[in-house]
Amino acid sequence: MIDTGATHTLITRSLLDTLTDVPFTKTTSVSALLGDASTALCVHGVAQLCIYVNHIPTFISAYVVDSLGINLILGMDWCRTYDVQIRIRHQKLCLRHSHYGSTSVSFLHNASLPARLAHSVQLQPLHEHVVQLTAPLSSALQVIFTPAPTFCQRKHLFIPDAV
Repeated sequence: MIDTGATHTLITRSLLDTLTDVPFTKTTSVSALLGDASTALCVHGVAQLCIYVNHIPTFISAYVVDSLGINLILGMDWCRTYDVQIRIRHQKLCLRHSHYGSTSVSFLHNASLPARLAHSVQLQPLHEHVVQLTAPLSSALQVIFTPAPTFCQRKHLFIPDAV
């Protein structure tokens, strides 16, 4: 996922563990602050990634963290390096590489991202509570929350959809 609100590229340890031969340098006592200005993530090191966009290889140093809402966030460091243009009107991303030329990728129109409670809540039986959710997006034109039906059935919960 590309997040123009993120200054740096981040990758989860779990995704990094599935990749082979990725150069990794450990760091000590480094943290990354998320866009909500209150969530700090422990950074375990820096991985040197090669990410293909269509046929074009792109290279970026990514901070390795334990957990994110999504496994990889390409930040503004990557966008600036490859002169990325986000064409909202055309619903696509354009990338220019000095050696390999240009390419573009269309936006995904339906993507699922996990949402988390902003604060822990314990409900008594037959009670209700409006909660705030957080999602791994710094901004979005439209976000629709749809609860997982199997989870709701298993826990005997009624959670309405929300915008």
